[in-house]
Amino acid sequence: MNILIIDDDPLSLSGVKMMLEQQGGHHCAAFPDPEAALREFRLRPFDAVITDLRMPGMSGLEVLRRLHEINPAVPVILISGHEFELTEPDAREIHAFFPKPLRAQLLLKALDLIAAGKAN
Repeated sequence: MNILIIDDDPLSLSGVKMMLEQQGGHHCAAFPDPEAALREFRLRPFDAVITDLRMPGMSGLEVLRRLHEINPAVPVILISGHEFELTEPDAREIHAFFPKPLRAQLLLKALDLIAAGKAN
């Protein structure tokens, strides 16, 4: 799968990218800046997006809304090292939420389910 990863934490960003590529065999584009990631999203197709919730300048929920304006069908997975509450409309829009530190097997399983849904 082609996956877009957005996270302002360079260690988290590179760790998630490496894990998905090495353990999951996915192709990943990783961006620390949400605006740059949204520009890339407009240029090429992605099968899923993984975005951090708390980032300077633009929250993961704002990223989610802007992604869905471009492609409402793209699955979005939120990750965060902070507790938060989702409103019901936001909760319906995300595919999954995972707290940091990420458990690789859970994230890979969520992506497998996304891929299986696209194959049907």
